[in-house]
Amino acid sequence: PIWLSIDGIGTREAVSQVAWANKLGVSGLLITPPAFCKCTSLGLLEHVKKLVHETTLPLMLYNAPSRVGYVWPLDVVEMVSHLGITVKDAGKDLTYTKNLQRFTTVYCGNECFAQHFVQLGIDKCVSVVANAYPQLTKEFFDGALTKKQMALFKRIARLTMTEVNPVAIKYMLYKLGVFASAELRLPLTQASKRTQNLIDEVLA
Repeated sequence: PIWLSIDGIGTREAVSQVAWANKLGVSGLLITPPAFCKCTSLGLLEHVKKLVHETTLPLMLYNAPSRVGYVWPLDVVEMVSHLGITVKDAGKDLTYTKNLQRFTTVYCGNECFAQHFVQLGIDKCVSVVANAYPQLTKEFFDGALTKKQMALFKRIARLTMTEVNPVAIKYMLYKLGVFASAELRLPLTQASKRTQNLIDEVLA
């Protein structure tokens, strides 16, 4: 499934992105809270409601505090949960994650904390690692990994965060032959030599 990120800094821009997405045949929309444009819970609620009104596609809220500087307020999640909206949680606050689970289905969005998510009963993931190792990732969340495979999954998860994501995973995909070039579009830059060496070692 292909989910398109909706990350407009304001609601008008986000609505334009949704209108474009509606024509593409994507599976769903991943809604990032507006960065820099700080607002109240009411503003975020109205933002989400407006996007819901503009599409019949399923929506997933993207909790990415390291990207935007704040979390989706729990009261907003609660108020839109009846619409079937789910949450990708890429944070590190497991108490917050537990509270999210009171209102909606939560997907792991931070594989460095994947074992903690599993301990909370979360068996779904919007994955970085799966771009390179889809079967390994699936088997992790199915609880079907051997001890050796578990060590590999954890190592790759850490590697993907060696530099700002998605720098490392893009280099990994280049080395696996998915991309023809290691060049990235600015402002992303190529993986450092250290990161390249660490990934080359794993893929050897």
